[in-house]
Amino acid sequence: MLAEELYMKRHAGRAFHTTWNPGTSDVLRLHMIFPRYVLGRRPPAIVIINGKDFLPLSRYRAILLAEVIEVINARMSVSGSGTYRRLPAEEKVKEGLPVSGGRKAAREGSPVSGGRKEARENDRDSVTSSNRLAEVLQEAFGNVQKCYTGASVVQLAHELETLMGVIEDINSGREPDAELRDMALWDYAPYMPAPHRMDLMVSAMTKDGRWHCNQRCLHCYAAGQEMGQVRELSTGEWKQIIDRCYQAGISQLTFTGGEPTMREDLPELIAYARWFITRLNTNGVRLTEDFCQKLAWAELDNVQITFYSADRHVHNQLVGADRFDETVAGIRNALAAGLGISVNTPLCSVNADYLETLRFLYGLGVRFVTVSGLIVTGNARSIGSRASTLTEKMLTQILKEACDFAYAHDMELNFTSPGLVDSGTLRDLALDVPGCGAALSNMAIAPNGDLVPCQSWLSDRPLGNMLQDPWKKIWNAPRTRQIRRHSAKNSLFCPLSQRDGGGEENC
Repeated sequence: MLAEELYMKRHAGRAFHTTWNPGTSDVLRLHMIFPRYVLGRRPPAIVIINGKDFLPLSRYRAILLAEVIEVINARMSVSGSGTYRRLPAEEKVKEGLPVSGGRKAAREGSPVSGGRKEARENDRDSVTSSNRLAEVLQEAFGNVQKCYTGASVVQLAHELETLMGVIEDINSGREPDAELRDMALWDYAPYMPAPHRMDLMVSAMTKDGRWHCNQRCLHCYAAGQEMGQVRELSTGEWKQIIDRCYQAGISQLTFTGGEPTMREDLPELIAYARWFITRLNTNGVRLTEDFCQKLAWAELDNVQITFYSADRHVHNQLVGADRFDETVAGIRNALAAGLGISVNTPLCSVNADYLETLRFLYGLGVRFVTVSGLIVTGNARSIGSRASTLTEKMLTQILKEACDFAYAHDMELNFTSPGLVDSGTLRDLALDVPGCGAALSNMAIAPNGDLVPCQSWLSDRPLGNMLQDPWKKIWNAPRTRQIRRHSAKNSLFCPLSQRDGGGEENC
């Protein structure tokens, strides 16, 4: 249909976002991204559910969901005259309607934050809300009918109800009562307008010629790498980059480093990025009660804390500092503040007794954990780090014990290092098989704004600069496309583990 074709062309690469049930345990954050337009092709759109589950959508369903989100975000209430008026985010919550998380509201800081918290406190006028939601849907359905003139309101309402049922099932971990389209990310690569996630390395390893981290980890991937030691951007410059990520259609941002909590403006940057799913990777040392409250105010979606061992001596040995107590306190403070938290443990021969660490974390109240092998870059290339590398057999045994404990104690465990353990073994353990997403599902921005294929890939020349170069030029550049093709074809292996000198000869 011509109208459908024109709609897909007009919205190619565009991202839509809405948040439903804000401030509750069943919060639903949706980011829907239209594919790049290719004449004669009909790739699906993608809806990302709470930053973790991906659902392909047909054109029909994508246009329907986009129009519903668009109308909800733009016109949240009806005035007495029957015309729509905009509402501040706190009023939207009082009306019992979704908080859109739109860019303008998100930038203002307190309105969206206050809105989500007020959702717990305000009674909802269900009759008024139902009437207004009905009017929102009526307008949205009218817009959809411009593309599909034969679709009735009843049909559209049924289609939307079915779609939302599938989304809610996926979000709750239930098997959807619907036939879903199976799609591999590498098959979808030609239609992606941008990676789904961008890692913002907001803190450098050195600053003003001095070491700029509160630890000296034996296996640090960024230590000693030129692109990890460049000039840090200002608050305003990082906000410009966040804006450009939004314009590119990127839906998830991870704040990392270096150690990102070394920046005093970190909560401000996270709050500015409310439109996105936001994550923080940290060693946990600076996660005081006050700092965690600031992160909660900024509506950080998830914090991942690196913790090496329940053995104080082993942990301190691997981080190169006496930080065990501070990191454990950081985990406790994050949990107390209500932050979504996961704990990552990079495994080596020194901390191979992971089962005890898992028991310790369970006792703290942690329920989501990840484990990884060593990323062969930065300090991990040193003799000391290499000497502690685990074999595949050792890793497999550790994972088997860990999975048994996790399943028995209702913990969720993921292994994140591609190529280190046989994919069949991981499937037998009911673990997802990790893949390399460099320049495909994820990229990273160095402290000075330079683009790199991933946050560990810091030894090669940059792919461009996010402040200086147009996004499409970076994303479609021959070198970026070459790395993306390699990731798509060889996703079960990390290219950094397959080379010794840091070049791109294997890509």
